[in-house]
Amino acid sequence: MQQILITTQEQLDKLTQVEKDQEVTIDAELRLGGILKVFGTLQINKKLDCDYWKDRFVHAWDQATVHAGGQAMVHAGGQATVHAWDQATVRAWDQATVHAWDQATVRAWDQATVHAGDQATVHAGGQATVRAGGQTTVRAWDQATVHAGGQTTVHAWDQATVHAGGQATVRALSDSIKTVLLGFSVGILGFNCKASFTKKSKTAIVHKVGVGDWFENNGIGKKAKVILYKRVSKDFKTQEGNPNETQWIIGKTIVHPKWEPAKDECGEGKYHACSMPYFCDEFRSTSEDRYIALEIRRQDTYAWPHPSYPHKIGFRQGKVLYECDAFGKEIKESSTESKDKKDDMEKIKTH
Repeated sequence: MQQILITTQEQLDKLTQVEKDQEVTIDAELRLGGILKVFGTLQINKKLDCDYWKDRFVHAWDQATVHAGGQAMVHAGGQATVHAWDQATVRAWDQATVHAWDQATVRAWDQATVHAGDQATVHAGGQATVRAGGQTTVRAWDQATVHAGGQTTVHAWDQATVHAGGQATVRALSDSIKTVLLGFSVGILGFNCKASFTKKSKTAIVHKVGVGDWFENNGIGKKAKVILYKRVSKDFKTQEGNPNETQWIIGKTIVHPKWEPAKDECGEGKYHACSMPYFCDEFRSTSEDRYIALEIRRQDTYAWPHPSYPHKIGFRQGKVLYECDAFGKEIKESSTESKDKKDDMEKIKTH
């Protein structure tokens, strides 16, 4: 096995691929200049500056092995194995295996397998399998299977299957999920959700969220101002091309011109927001869409008594805080990128 040590930016810029017979170690805080393909072994010891949207990330496949820490970003397919910690981000598919801990974030689908601990966050779809402990947060959909222990929190929908033990909490968000509760685990049935929990332990608890406060049902605190989410176009617009077109400019407070929320759950008379960004996917599906976070006063919201969409609420006005990912995490940019976006926003304002 050929050993290669990377300690300078010049050395990293020359590295475009790690071969099967190579073991590369990056032992300095550097900036990835493009897609680094890995077929052999890659060890990332220090913070590695990556950016998915600008094609600057590690891409591992076949039987590659990657050890990633800092804020590295790894995409793994084939039968690749990734060990991720700190704030590393991993996207895994095919039959890739990921071991994640600390504050690593993993997005897994197809037949990927994820082992997660500490405060890792896992988003699992397709036929992914997740084994989680510690204080891990797991969001599972499609036909994903989750085995949760410790103090893991699982949000599950579609046809996900969850086996929960320890002090794990499972929040059911659709009727078709399958859940087995063991140990001191807790199952929470969302409002209007008819999923069934199978209790295999006398100490397990099932809590049914009844008709009541929308904020309580969606796990939102009782503060006077709350953060809710919208999905918008790449140009930060909704209802594009019709009289109700709205521009959602970051930093600006948007006020509805004709507030009539009680008339109908959908349609005109209010703006709509969701308790989590991914719930907005039910209402928009354009590939280049973005998510935004809004600060909204509770007194400016309207919840329908028997909603068809229990995670959606109407609001009269709200301040656009920032762009975020599908799970509410703020997307932070470099100063250059922020300036570019600010310039774009200024152009939008003048049109």
